[in-house]
Amino acid sequence: MAVSNLLIVADRGNVKAYTVQKSPAHGRTAVLVEQMQFTEAHQRYQDIWTDQAGAFPKGDSAGQGNAIAERQTMETEKDSRLFHRVGQAIADILSRHQPIRWSVAIPAEINPHILQHVPSKLREALRDNLKHDYVNTPASEILKRFRVE
Repeated sequence: MAVSNLLIVADRGNVKAYTVQKSPAHGRTAVLVEQMQFTEAHQRYQDIWTDQAGAFPKGDSAGQGNAIAERQTMETEKDSRLFHRVGQAIADILSRHQPIRWSVAIPAEINPHILQHVPSKLREALRDNLKHDYVNTPASEILKRFRVE
């Protein structure tokens, strides 16, 4: 089903897609058509990795404690996988709805990392790329944020 305008908001663990609908009684409104949540984005390192593999003795603990030496690398890998999943989710939404044009809002620090996973053919129809986090913005406010008239 092709739509004329699709608004997508995303962060590390959420993707929401809205269509812009027009009615005589209410004017233009944003209607939530898809929502995805990636729970691993909100899990703590300790909740995922519970064994002691890869742990190294801490110097200040007299050998009694361990430091997670590879934690930064693993968190970077987790982010990379999440960015890929979110980008793929956006691509899937775009493929299903086939908008004539679309806009996206993703926080600035992760925006390019997510959009690189959306195929360039789909990015051609990208109208606005807002570098803000609007995932928790109510649907009634979404149109104002995207400045849809």
